[in-house]
Formats: sequence, C-alpha cells, structure tokens
Amino acid sequence: MILTYHRVLERPDPLLPSEPDAERFTAQMEVLATLCAVLPLPEAARRLQEGTLPAAAVCITFDDGYRNNLDVAAPVLRRYSLPATVFVVQSAIESGIMWNDLLIEAMRQATAAMDLSMVGLGSVALPPLADRAPLVTKLLEAFKYRSLQQRWDDARELYQRVAAAPPPRLMLNECELHCLVRAGIDVGGHTVNHPILATLTEDEARGEIADGADWLERATGRRPTSFAYPNGRPGRDFHAAHMRIAREAKFKLAVSTEWSCATRESNPFALPRVSFCDSPASRLAWQVTRSYLASWYRLR
Repeated sequence: MILTYHRVLERPDPLLPSEPDAERFTAQMEVLATLCAVLPLPEAARRLQEGTLPAAAVCITFDDGYRNNLDVAAPVLRRYSLPATVFVVQSAIESGIMWNDLLIEAMRQATAAMDLSMVGLGSVALPPLADRAPLVTKLLEAFKYRSLQQRWDDARELYQRVAAAPPPRLMLNECELHCLVRAGIDVGGHTVNHPILATLTEDEARGEIADGADWLERATGRRPTSFAYPNGRPGRDFHAAHMRIAREAKFKLAVSTEWSCATRESNPFALPRVSFCDSPASRLAWQVTRSYLASWYRLR
C-alpha cells in the first residue's frame, strides 16, 4: 500500500482541513511503525515484482515538495525510522509557490467578497475564514483543467486584487532538497510545471517528464528513480504514452492516484495509491486493513 500526503502542517488550518497537522501525523506514523512494514518506495516496487514483499507493507509519499515535508514531517519520520519519498515540481521549487496555493492564499487574504467571474462564480460573499474550505475546493476544481498559463495568470490576478504583500514561500528550495537527500529520503520527479499530462502534446509531455528528471539530477546529484503523475487519474490525467515516456526518462516506477493497493499485477509505471491523511490514528489501522482486504477480494 502506498500512502499519499502533501503537506504536514505545524498547526491545523481551516483552509486545509484534509491536511494533517504535526500532532495527527505523529500519531499516524506511530501506528504505521507499530503495525506495518514501512519500506522505501523503490525497494517496495522491486520486491512487489519479485514476490518478496512482506506482509502489511506500506510506503509513505508526499507530492509537490512543500517545505514542511522537511521542517515538520521529516523529524517525525526520523523519530520512527520511517522511509519516505517526496515528489517535487521543478517550477514550484524555483518560484516558491504553486498556483493552487496562490489561490488558497488569496482566499485567506480576502475580506468580505471576491469577484470570481473568471470561473463563472460571479461576485461571492465570503463566509468567515473557518467556513471557506468548500469554496476553496470549488475554486481549485474550476482552475485545474485550464492551461498552465491561464491557471497562473488568473491565480496571480486574484491574489494581487486582495493582497498587499508578495505571496509566501511554501516550497522547498534546492538547498533543502539536499537536506532531504542527506536525511535518506527518496526525492522523485513530479514534472517541471505540474500540468495535466493528458492535455499536452506528446513532445510537451516528454519535456515535462524528462526535463524535470534532468533538473532534479542536477539539483540533487542523483538521478531520480520514482515519478508521480500530476493529478494522477489513469485514463484521464495520463495515458500509456506517458508511462512509456517515464520509462524512457530512466524512472524505475511511477505512481498514480488510483485508489487501491498495489499487487503483483499492477503496472510498475501506474502504481495505485491511497490517502488517509485526514484520518485520526484511532481509525488508521482499520482503514489500512479494509483497503488491503478490498484489493484482495478484487483479485479473487
């Protein structure tokens, strides 16, 4: 089973209710360390194909490359001696923020109302900050399948309308990437700009995947072997051509967001993942067990 995380927050954030804070993440990692065999993703993918994977095998992954993966999550992982993979987006590391976080920060800064006509929502009266998460979700979905340029242009416009200060830096920088590598964390590719690959030409997709891998090798001194498809839904966000491109870029495995447990029948370039990041530790063991059983029954 491959678990997906993005951020691990220092404290709860009403605009990110599905993201665990340090306390919840620590409790989750204690459960995994106690009940599961937590393996590095590259090793687990190899042993899955070999048929040598131990019972209750789990991998921990983080998407995008947030700084709190290093500041908040890594110390917890180190406490329990747990390996992990962090998939990083080149442009996010270089700019310090992703378009989706720019939208979230705009929503955080806005006061009474927001003009969202650009996504067909008109002028929206804003509820208190604690109640804005559903609107954030709706706004992100409205932006997700636009072109990269349009996403960024509109996100910047919204942010500039409501904020006086520059946006915060939320992502790792290159020096911090080296810190992850020195901490023994697998750093994987997640494209240059985090596009929906299925919306690109094959040459554009090749550039996103291969150029991102080349940049990551230069930045860390190591060729990445793990890759994550942006958004990651098989058949909608990526196709067989993108799996071939990832293999040609010398990745050894790639993960999707198909909700399932990986089996020996799983394609190593479309490994499924699950996410229980918002679950209390008291439910995590049951959810992991249920997911294993559901996958087992599908194979029968």
